[in-house]
Amino acid sequence: MSATYCPSVATPTHWHRERLHWRGQEQFIVPVPFLLIPEEQRELMTDDPMCAVADSESETPNDLAPPPVESHPTSASSANQTMAAQDGISGSCPEEGQSTLEHTRPEVLCGMGELSGDGESPWDMFTQEAALLGRCSTSDSNADLEGQYKSKSALNLNEEEPRKRKQKSPCVYSTRGLVMPAKKRQNDPATGKKNKKEKRGELAVINSDLRDEAVQKGMRDAWQSKESYTNGDFQLDCEPFPHCQITHFLQSESFVEGLQAELLQLNFNSKSNDLYKFQQSDDLRERKEHHISQIRSVVFGEFRVWLSEVLQVDLEATVDISCAKYEHTDVLLCHDDELEGRRVAFILYLVPPWEVNDGGTLDLFSTNEHCQPVSVVKSLLPCWNSLVFFEVSPVSFHQVAEVLSEEKCRLSLSGWFHGPSLPRPSRYIEPPVPRHTHIPRDESLLFEWVNEMYLDPRYQARVQQEFEESSEICLPSFLQEEKLRQVRSALQSSEIQWERKGPPNKRCYGCANMQSLPSCVQECWELLSSESFFILLSNLTGLCLHYLCGDEDESENEDGKNETENRDGEGNTQASASNTDADTSTTEKKDKGPPTCVGELRRWMHGDYTLLHDSVKREYALDLQLHMGCAGWKSEFGGFTSYIAHDEDEELLTVYPEDNSLALVYRDKDTLKFIKHINNSSSSHLSSQNTSAFYDFSFNYYE
Repeated sequence: MSATYCPSVATPTHWHRERLHWRGQEQFIVPVPFLLIPEEQRELMTDDPMCAVADSESETPNDLAPPPVESHPTSASSANQTMAAQDGISGSCPEEGQSTLEHTRPEVLCGMGELSGDGESPWDMFTQEAALLGRCSTSDSNADLEGQYKSKSALNLNEEEPRKRKQKSPCVYSTRGLVMPAKKRQNDPATGKKNKKEKRGELAVINSDLRDEAVQKGMRDAWQSKESYTNGDFQLDCEPFPHCQITHFLQSESFVEGLQAELLQLNFNSKSNDLYKFQQSDDLRERKEHHISQIRSVVFGEFRVWLSEVLQVDLEATVDISCAKYEHTDVLLCHDDELEGRRVAFILYLVPPWEVNDGGTLDLFSTNEHCQPVSVVKSLLPCWNSLVFFEVSPVSFHQVAEVLSEEKCRLSLSGWFHGPSLPRPSRYIEPPVPRHTHIPRDESLLFEWVNEMYLDPRYQARVQQEFEESSEICLPSFLQEEKLRQVRSALQSSEIQWERKGPPNKRCYGCANMQSLPSCVQECWELLSSESFFILLSNLTGLCLHYLCGDEDESENEDGKNETENRDGEGNTQASASNTDADTSTTEKKDKGPPTCVGELRRWMHGDYTLLHDSVKREYALDLQLHMGCAGWKSEFGGFTSYIAHDEDEELLTVYPEDNSLALVYRDKDTLKFIKHINNSSSSHLSSQNTSAFYDFSFNYYE
């Protein structure tokens, strides 16, 4: 049975969706009765519906006719037959002689009224499926139409308030011509709104010039010959050591913005020690976020392969990457990235517009004949979506300069490509600083300079008891006020010649030339080196820093000997063995020679520091620091001395700068110390004190 359109029953129709193959072309055959007849075509219609039917060979007939009246059954039985017929494929074809319109436009999406390209779609004149499914009768229920449709639309839209026709989802055609509409998205139970389709994540695509053979060859040749090379976004330089900066590393700006947003959502851990202060994420090796996983794949995939070709080095696929966030006063001091397996370091910058006065530059150091860093000779400014890489070598000393901006965040991805390490020379060991014994000066110097409180034997005994319990003590108001004023004034004079003490991978501060010291400063130096001061320190600490001071160990040994002599048998044997060990220890101390010291006058300014390093001789020593010009100093400025246990992060003691305060600390072989980097926040404080630095006399005393 042939299916026909029944206007009195809301039923779906397959006519305008049927796909047929005829004469090798995909065709959509649509009955003329289902067309939306334009107003201008309505007047051209003839009384005879069949006279306007186009020739069967015509694709686009010029005359369109309304459906014949007899093709619109109104009975319920006819309607049921129509619905039944539409369930079969045979019922989906027009009867012989029925008016149709053929379109051979396979790029048009059925039911959407859209073209895949530009231009108007001929399907705009066809009735929408959604409207047909919910349509009421417009012929039998309205006798005034006299079998003709209204000229505006077969959808019976309101003329004053026309509704917007909704676009249909694309239909899916089966081989039998059945149309399956796309599945509708479900409402979000929380908001009641339709869920948005999950947008496919954007892929990370690196700079297309990396695939340019000319660029690759130019980079490879320049790297091997240690020459400079510039080509568009690529800048390679071999001074002070080979490094390269690639601007616009990733092609898509939107991807870089998405990557930045994902990284800022990570949990960051505050990192602070002698070498650095910044915030760092956990290892990004296993992170599942889209942009992070994409950049990880492209950096350790395509870019690693490219870099291996340029450097002619077999780089491993080992993933070693993390995110770092530097904010105001954060810094990473001079180092060379030396670690077994690291071959190439890289940094990808995700920063706002950056200027030199914002700090945070990547500073590169020159080196001397001992492969020790000397000074900064080149600074690379962080730039949005730029990548810097350099080869890890014995001379690849660099630092991240302190971030001076209080508003900007220096966000970056950094890591290493692993591969065979370059050969390294033997570690350079600095020549030891000469030590000297005490200076023979009259004890009157002591009474002229030191607060008389600390010369009282009873007070000295109390100080010694406290020192023996904690191995450290701080003695405020140590110098007499008049002498203190003289020294403060002299320290800021232009007479003193200050020399920078390095190398930067170990220390950075000003050290006074002893030949240029004013007389009062020279006198203070002699005080701390004098024989009478050695005796004073012995009384304050209990250490044997002068031959006149009794050694507690020797006294204990003598007591042990006397006790041993009064014992018999096995007890005597054990005591003798113990006494022998004590004698050996005493002999070793005597072999060391007389007590010695070494000292210097230091100037501390913004940017100064000392670092832990392996070349420090591990031995027992009494550290002395006498600070001047640091009134009101705060811990957040840095400049404090931190004592830590060897091979551990545990901080044992912190000594903060305090004006005219003598700090004494006794350290053993397993205790190390460093002075924390003085950051930019100290500048305003020093300016308020009409100075740019504070000072200290630093001495080490050895028994």
